[in-house]
Amino acid sequence: MNRRLQKFLFMKFPIFLSHLDYPGNIECDNGWYKIIKEVCIVGEHYDSIHSNKVVACYIGEKFGILFMYTDRSITSIDETIEKATIESLHTCSHCGESGELRDLGTWRKTLCNKCLKRR
Repeated sequence: MNRRLQKFLFMKFPIFLSHLDYPGNIECDNGWYKIIKEVCIVGEHYDSIHSNKVVACYIGEKFGILFMYTDRSITSIDETIEKATIESLHTCSHCGESGELRDLGTWRKTLCNKCLKRR
């Protein structure tokens, strides 16, 4: 994810993202920005009303799918992350439009037809 989008996330969600280093620790393309932001909203809201904070430990792409890990399991956050992972399977990781998981030789990416043609 580019530095501008990462900076916005780190400024907007300082508690939930406090264990990640800025910039560079959100290891995916820009297309999943909105999906990640939705998870951060839930995480930051949880942290704002509970003294025992939960933080993101990893946000990135593996096998063409969005993966997010936190330092502990909280049902509301885990459910949001699960929904985000499923949504990433249908969202182009490059542009955010509707996409699908594609086999690209030795790796996999979730891409729309337009971004697939650009590769």
